[in-house]
Amino acid sequence: MSTQNITYYVRLAHAYFEATTTDAEEQILRDFLAGSSDRHPDLEAARAVMGFAQVARRHSTPRSVHRSSWRKVGAAAAVILTLGYAAMSGYHHYTHPDCVAYVAGERSTDPQVVQQQMEFVLRATLTSPSGERTTSPTEQLHEVFSLLQ
Repeated sequence: MSTQNITYYVRLAHAYFEATTTDAEEQILRDFLAGSSDRHPDLEAARAVMGFAQVARRHSTPRSVHRSSWRKVGAAAAVILTLGYAAMSGYHHYTHPDCVAYVAGERSTDPQVVQQQMEFVLRATLTSPSGERTTSPTEQLHEVFSLLQ
């Protein structure tokens, strides 16, 4: 092989390591290194790196497909878990109502009964035994904490 050709490929190898080659130039260098039996010392590093990259490319393709399938399985599992949690939360809310009142020692979960009991307790709290309106809970707390100052 002529010295002029070797010089061209050595320049391509240097440009490759400086990351200034185009895809077409890299392909030209790759083809030359794969098909050439010439062992020029300036080209051996490029031959080693490109060979390693080729081997890595061959072995990484199935792994990346495998990883993407795991991503799909993970995404599907996340969706299933989210839907399952939503369904279980709804079922729990349906079977365990949030409103509970104990009236005369009896547990009541009927929303109307609980509302009536709450209004009764609030009216009793905000009015004095003589029937006149007392101060609000906010005013009462203000009075308590003003004594501490």
